[in-house]
Amino acid sequence: MMPTSTSYFPGTMPMTVVYFTRTVVARVAILVLLLSASCPECDSADRALATVVSDSNCVSAVFSPNGLWFASAGDDRHVTIRAVETGGIVKVLLGHRGPVYCSRFSPDNRWLATADLNGVARIWDTTTWRMRQVMTHQGSIRALCFSPDSSRICTGTTIGTATFWDVLPGRKQAELTDQKTWVSGVAFAPNGNELYLSTGSWYPADAAKGFGVSAWKIEGSRDAPTMS
Repeated sequence: MMPTSTSYFPGTMPMTVVYFTRTVVARVAILVLLLSASCPECDSADRALATVVSDSNCVSAVFSPNGLWFASAGDDRHVTIRAVETGGIVKVLLGHRGPVYCSRFSPDNRWLATADLNGVARIWDTTTWRMRQVMTHQGSIRALCFSPDSSRICTGTTIGTATFWDVLPGRKQAELTDQKTWVSGVAFAPNGNELYLSTGSWYPADAAKGFGVSAWKIEGSRDAPTMS
């Protein structure tokens, strides 16, 4: 069995913790715990809300900012939305034709963005769970994030591009194409005026190109931004 990895999602207590456990048959268990604020050590107050087991390799799991849902996705190309309180399935989102390695909720909870290794990002409306936008790329998508105002997303690919998109109407606004290796992480500054990229890959052919973090200032108009 491979080592268990733990991801923490800090915020106001109670805090949610997700555990990922992989076996040699790629069976994944997601255990959601609620840690009570009444116990500083939390050990005696841990309360298991749900245990979810999937036969597919789960690669991405993310909570909505309002704490109502978490979305999990992976090699089966499906995105499963579950209720945090019960672990019950709210919706299974279909449409991706490649493994889904990225998913993010917008800060205002209105949208869910998902992206696959075939280079397709999709925007889903969380009020209906219907797909609203499809954004195509040349490389596999390994990173995405929403702007603080939830109106734009940025995607990063394995061919070294970082692309700005309007959530509505799904229009490409700007693109950075001069990264030498994978764009493996993207993040907006809280003020929305800067974008940070992490670059690099663990694959031998790309690892030799190095790893790094760069900051880009977002300038220009709202409809025609530029990055410098």
